[in-house]
Amino acid sequence: MLINDILAAELAIDQNYITSETARQLEEIERRRKVYLGDRTPLPLAGRTVIVVDDGIATGSTVRTALRAIARTGAGKIVLAVPLAPEDALEELRKEVDEIICLSTPSPFLAVGAHYAEFGQLADADVISLLEERHRRMARSGDRPGG
Repeated sequence: MLINDILAAELAIDQNYITSETARQLEEIERRRKVYLGDRTPLPLAGRTVIVVDDGIATGSTVRTALRAIARTGAGKIVLAVPLAPEDALEELRKEVDEIICLSTPSPFLAVGAHYAEFGQLADADVISLLEERHRRMARSGDRPGG
């Protein structure tokens, strides 16, 4: 969990709201984990190179939280790959990763979606379908997960 205490204070966000929203988001993370993984166990990340891909970074808060969680698993190397992000956000994220690959740092940076012709959200069913297809291909080819 990552709370920007300065921003929360500036916006006068009540601690009770932060506590309840944190609980709600943690429940959503667990729901998605169960839905996306099904009966498969998560891949062990310790010692591995982990590439985190994001469709674009605005403030960096969401991806920073993910990067810190991955770092706690003992990942050997963490690479962040993103098509676009503001330079100041990338600068803050450099201390969280071993490498950043970013194709564009538009200035001024307006919003991630402003740089896409189409920026729809994926439904759970789309994510599940993609993960299951990858799992089937790996099973057919005899590849081990993450190998």
